[in-house]
Amino acid sequence: MSDSLFYGNTSGTGEGGGLYSVGAIKVPAHVHQQYRQQGAGIYTDPTAKLEVVNSHFLTNSATDAGGGLYANNTIVVTSSWFISNSAVANGGGVYA
Repeated sequence: MSDSLFYGNTSGTGEGGGLYSVGAIKVPAHVHQQYRQQGAGIYTDPTAKLEVVNSHFLTNSATDAGGGLYANNTIVVTSSWFISNSAVANGGGVYA
């Protein structure tokens, strides 16, 4: 995935308003204004390996944990911004 924009998405499942990943993925993306219970911007299940590069996570909101990013497995984050993300419980920017 490259040069992607996720904006204003929601999910009825409870996880991953912008993206729900079950496999290995490398994400250079801009993730803005996602709303979900967990991992509003990006949610990874326990089998996923995530690499986030040159990405922006702005104003994402989770009603539980991981406003910008909720990772259940290995993550690598490089040259990325997490700005004004929120979560009611834990990890406004990142929950890992």
